Amino acid sequence: VDWLNKFLSNMWPYLDK
Repeated sequence: VDWLNKFLSNMWPYLDK
């Protein structure tokens, strides 16, 4: 799913801290 991929791509930097 494209939206999920985009969502994760935006979340990773926040989760990675």
